[in-house]
Amino acid sequence: MFRLVTLWVSMFTVMAGGWLAVMEILLRHPGYGGRTAVAAFIVGEGIASLALLLSGAGVRFRPFIQVGAFGAIGLGSVALFRLATATPFEGFVLVIGIALVIQGAMTLTFSSRRRHARGL
Repeated sequence: MFRLVTLWVSMFTVMAGGWLAVMEILLRHPGYGGRTAVAAFIVGEGIASLALLLSGAGVRFRPFIQVGAFGAIGLGSVALFRLATATPFEGFVLVIGIALVIQGAMTLTFSSRRRHARGL
């Protein structure tokens, strides 16, 4: 069950990051380049988590996946903190921020499990 939830949350963050990137590129608001890079990170970390879950990515990739998971937790936390003080309220930031924190925590947990770590 844990693996299945991690899989779904990772797929959601890949799609959400892709949506964010497309919207930034189409709308081109000031500073869109940096936000597009953040969206690309979200997509990349989601894909790395999916690779870990589906193929048991090799031991040489495990530290990178874990660093990315910490990055996802940090990015999600910052987004939620900024949302608390932002006007107007942006519901998509709440949903994506929560998903990033959950995905990062679950990816860290999954990659650190002894049973799965042997194959990594």
